[in-house]
Amino acid sequence: IFLEKALHPTGLHHFIYAPFQYGPAVVEGGTTLYWMEHMKEFASPTQSLKALFPEGGFSLQGLSNLFGIPGIALAFYFTA
Repeated sequence: IFLEKALHPTGLHHFIYAPFQYGPAVVEGGTTLYWMEHMKEFASPTQSLKALFPEGGFSLQGLSNLFGIPGIALAFYFTA
């Protein structure tokens, strides 16, 4: 997460995401295609998602941006 946070202000984090999401860095075809092909299996899991799709661990962490939009809205509100 440190690298993600360090690269966010410049937008360079997209260069790190692309090979994992759309390229063969982890699974053939990228994690996005793998996710779509196995959606039924993930929709009715018998195990945790981390156990079913360990390759997607890079994609499954995303809660660091959860409060980004409300934070931006509050910044606009308080500085206006």
